[in-house]
Amino acid sequence: MRIDRVAENVFVFISDLYAQVVSTVLLTEKGAIVIDTLPFPSEAREVLEFVQDTTEQNARYVINTHHHADHVYGTYLFEGAEVISHDQCRDFLERIGQEQLERVKKDTPALAEVKLVLPNVTFQERMGIQLGQTQLHLFHTPGHTPDGISIFIEGEKILVAGDTLMPVPY
Repeated sequence: MRIDRVAENVFVFISDLYAQVVSTVLLTEKGAIVIDTLPFPSEAREVLEFVQDTTEQNARYVINTHHHADHVYGTYLFEGAEVISHDQCRDFLERIGQEQLERVKKDTPALAEVKLVLPNVTFQERMGIQLGQTQLHLFHTPGHTPDGISIFIEGEKILVAGDTLMPVPY
């Protein structure tokens, strides 16, 4: 997996196992925020270990930009974190997530240990998060999926767009 540092405290983890999917880690003086968690436990564990090594704790927040497997399957590893998403993301995961996960596990043994985690904090249009001096703005950006969100990291002027913007034609 490739790790890029895009700002002083913002790191992007790019999967080697699945189609350029990305997890973003934002480090603050009060803990870490993880945006999307990668699909495969082996790579999601690398993100978790980075968080634990740099903050000496687990992530405070995990934000799922939408309900697709490559963005949510690693969430179960971040125990104790508040899981945030759009209302529709939680609804999709609640209605069809477990059934899809069971179907995928049959074909992909590397996902055998994955447990579906439902977001416990949701919003409809906009939401703000402040952790220490770090301010995030979450907002609904449907398109790729109806539950898509983007996150603006205010102090860094960085937009995490999930799959709203993709490096391949869409």
